Amino acid sequence: MTFDTEWNTWFPHILPDRNKHGNGVHHIGFEAENNHGAVIRSLGEPGFDTNRTPGICPGSSWTIVGSKDVLGVNLNIKPVR
Repeated sequence: MTFDTEWNTWFPHILPDRNKHGNGVHHIGFEAENNHGAVIRSLGEPGFDTNRTPGICPGSSWTIVGSKDVLGVNLNIKPVR
């Protein structure tokens, strides 16, 4: 397995800086029924980083919102399928 350290939001939590992040929670997930885009836009308005690791796999997608500095955890926003 390889990691792209330039964009992978999990990299600092997996390798090599465990002293900084420990074994804590990386993200919590929420489903945004019928309004995924609106939820992402509203989280971007106060300055949360919404341009992080959009994920797509068969039958699913998600956006990791960089909120760790303020909320203590990142958010995973996923549309209901």
